Amino acid sequence: GITGATPSLGATIAQTLTNPSSTTPGSVEYIVTPTASGCAGNPYSIIVTVNAATNALAGTTGGASVCNSQDVGTSSNFLNNCEFIATVTPSGGTPVTGIVNACVKVDAAVSTSPLYVQRTFTVTATAATTATVTLYFLQSEFNAFNSANGTFGDLPTGSSDAAGKANLRISVFPSAAHTPGGAGEILYDPNDADIVFNSAASRWEVTLPVTLAANNSFFVHTNHWPLPVSLIDFKGEQSGSSNRLIWSTATENNNRGFNIERSADGKNFSSIGFVASKADNGNSTAVLNYELTDQKPFAGNSYYRLKQIDRDGKVAYSKLVLLGRKVAELSLSSVYPNPSVNEMTVVINSPKQEKITLVVTELSGKIVMERSMVIATGANQPVINVGRLSAGTYIIRAICTTYKLVTTCRNISL
Repeated sequence: GITGATPSLGATIAQTLTNPSSTTPGSVEYIVTPTASGCAGNPYSIIVTVNAATNALAGTTGGASVCNSQDVGTSSNFLNNCEFIATVTPSGGTPVTGIVNACVKVDAAVSTSPLYVQRTFTVTATAATTATVTLYFLQSEFNAFNSANGTFGDLPTGSSDAAGKANLRISVFPSAAHTPGGAGEILYDPNDADIVFNSAASRWEVTLPVTLAANNSFFVHTNHWPLPVSLIDFKGEQSGSSNRLIWSTATENNNRGFNIERSADGKNFSSIGFVASKADNGNSTAVLNYELTDQKPFAGNSYYRLKQIDRDGKVAYSKLVLLGRKVAELSLSSVYPNPSVNEMTVVINSPKQEKITLVVTELSGKIVMERSMVIATGANQPVINVGRLSAGTYIIRAICTTYKLVTTCRNISL
């Protein structure tokens, strides 16, 4: 994985070697053959090892913002002097591409108006793209927040603090500033399973799927920031071949309604419907009940979340609801984004590990693309590049090849 090594002649070799891994050392071997008077001696080997990045976090308390720009197609880990800033991984319906800039800043003290963790982040990328972002924190930073918190819920006090994980929220503003404010706030309630204390690295890692604006600033806090909707619960149940989603609100303030989003893996979401607010002009102090039925859930797992939309554009996401169904046979259930101009994700569910070939054909039957792979039991989401295909309509099939059987599993038009 080492880059930067090239042949060089002369008494001195001056090269910069880069190890893109954050976990594994990398090595490069130089073969040196001494020569004198046109005669070659015995060659010998010089091996240079470049260690992986450290587990330290970038930024110093009260110091300046620390940044790094790089192509997310090359590496998702953003480091400065081998210290972690954040991780930005392309994912979702319109995966982020190209150069992304990530910065971290650690304030001298915890801000109390509003209250948020002193380690804040900004990400600059192509607008209206999607990614999975991991933010890193120290336990001491959570402790400082809790000390300034007062009567509201605390952040985790240790790795097993389930209540602290449940309290954690992330607000994202379309801004490059390390202070919260302005229109367009998106509030995320991360899945508790994605709030992890990495004991080997002595740090917290909070991961969430996001939709990026051109500029994005991230702030971690608890559930004391004013919310446009107070959600009592959000749950789901199977009803025949459908999935029924049910939720209730205790209060609503300026609420436009709810987008219900679905995913096969809990990371890449797309909307399956919108339910308007029942509140008069979006405002209510009475309990209101809502539901939506997903008539065509995925054959395996279906993850759901609510995207609550305020009348002024503010957005808040709920926690995830998972409804699983036993996969009886191989199925190619969906593709997204559709239409696509570059990469497309194919959702395949399988009752067991299978060898398959994805075959893309024109309507005439002419094969224009083939890709073989092994898929795992359950939900799979391989990505194919359709950028080289001409504009038009195509058919994609999954051909099962286990035990040399050839079966057309399902057709989907692109």
